[in-house]
Amino acid sequence: MVGCGGNCGVVTSGSAPAATGCLLLTDGALAVAADNQGHYETSMSSGLFGTDATLKVDFGYKSEHQLAVVAEDIIQRFYGRSVTHSSYDGCSHGGYEALTEAQRYPTHFDGIVAGAPANN
Repeated sequence: MVGCGGNCGVVTSGSAPAATGCLLLTDGALAVAADNQGHYETSMSSGLFGTDATLKVDFGYKSEHQLAVVAEDIIQRFYGRSVTHSSYDGCSHGGYEALTEAQRYPTHFDGIVAGAPANN
């Protein structure tokens, strides 16, 4: 699973954001999941999605966990077997997402790469 940088708002799944130099994720060797964190706002400056309480929770942590659960279900149904290994990779806000996943759901991923996490 890959996280979004900045304010997200778009789905990017072609590369691992915090793993510079790694192979593309879209070569067919892996199942990849990504999301827009519950909004379509692509402007880094407006942040309109942050004015709705539900969207704040989705952006803050909920969307990533829900995506992980749904992705595992889709993989199970498509391939007819459970996920054998799962990892999360994110940079900037995606790094924050990675740390949030590790903190809230510590057993969900086998490995987490949290590049340049935007957190305090």
